[in-house]
Amino acid sequence: MSVAGAILMSWWVGVTLVGGQSPPSISLTHLQTIKAPGESAEIVQYCGAQKLLLATNPVEGTLDVFSVDSLDPVRVSFLNLDAGKPGAQGLNVGGEVTSVAVHPALPIAMLAVLGEGAGRVVGVDLRPKTRGRILLDQPAGNHPDSIAISPNGKWALVANEAEDDPTTPGSIWALDLAGLSPDRKKDDARLPVVEIEGLGAMVRAPIGEIEPEFVAIDPQSRFAAVSCQENDAVVLIDLRKDRPSLAGIIRLPKGAEPDGVSILDNVPGPDGHGGCLIGIAEEGKKGRTGNATCFWWLSTDDLAGSARMLSRVDVCPLADPARPKRRFDPEGVVLARLGERLLSLVVVERGHCVLCLDVTELSKPVLLAKCKTAKRPEGIVVVPHAHDLIVITGDEGKEGPGGISILRLRAEVAEK
Repeated sequence: MSVAGAILMSWWVGVTLVGGQSPPSISLTHLQTIKAPGESAEIVQYCGAQKLLLATNPVEGTLDVFSVDSLDPVRVSFLNLDAGKPGAQGLNVGGEVTSVAVHPALPIAMLAVLGEGAGRVVGVDLRPKTRGRILLDQPAGNHPDSIAISPNGKWALVANEAEDDPTTPGSIWALDLAGLSPDRKKDDARLPVVEIEGLGAMVRAPIGEIEPEFVAIDPQSRFAAVSCQENDAVVLIDLRKDRPSLAGIIRLPKGAEPDGVSILDNVPGPDGHGGCLIGIAEEGKKGRTGNATCFWWLSTDDLAGSARMLSRVDVCPLADPARPKRRFDPEGVVLARLGERLLSLVVVERGHCVLCLDVTELSKPVLLAKCKTAKRPEGIVVVPHAHDLIVITGDEGKEGPGGISILRLRAEVAEK
């Protein structure tokens, strides 16, 4: 999973430089870790319009919802979404919630849910008076592990992992959201679904051995990138047509096992032409293969043939220089802008930290900062806050208390 999480971000936060000053230093500061039920969270999302923080809870199997008065300083409170039980409760939808996405224009969250025999997509009302009301509940393939909504609100894409079972097909589904409304009812007609065709031929593997893991969509809603973890690949899906379709593939080294993906648009490539920067977290479970973050450039005019790897960074010596050969498992990545810099934020699950890399010089990423989180961070989102970025991670725990960590990323401009 993750983030993974990520889900994609493309923020510009202005930092004005006085003539002759060097670029500001970057600080990444832990503000607070919020205790979640079961001391566990995984995929996190922020809904600015409703001032809500959403987190999937793998221990309780729920969607946990927090009211946000402020992110810096942190003033966040857990909301009760089950009046039938004492104390604050998360939202129980009859299965484990594995991923959550927030609609860009509607007060709706879309959930990927594990069910018996088949997965589901569940739509949830986020409005104060009807918060937690189920708007939609329909099938969505086998073991859905990630859901993302295009910034134009047209499509929700679901990666169905099918979890290591050769008898169940991994798949990618696209739900047409044109009929989605916060006033719809659970029993209304299902949303139209397109299953992406040709996945087996593109990846070159039997469909039962393909495991789509994480979905990222570019900020202009032109294409999606879906990691196929067990297949060492990221497939590209064209979203500009009436029916989404496979358009290309990024093949990674054997054992890379990609997890989280992020896309940043309007980035000049090596030839100076504008395109997209793609960051990929290579979890690399098999021994010490993978455990890296790689960066690719892509032209949206040629999804099939333009992808070029610009750099690849081993995260292990960055997470712990004293143990550079240990497995650390980067789970998620978010690309962002801070002033004139391009940054990559990487959650390192077994390192219990977030790394901040400067990728402005695309071929030479540089570590700028590292910050501890709670145990085993997986999901990550970035929220603009004044001239800073707020970084939020979902920390699964297991080896110790998890929760939701809130960090501040700041460009420190030295005074004359």
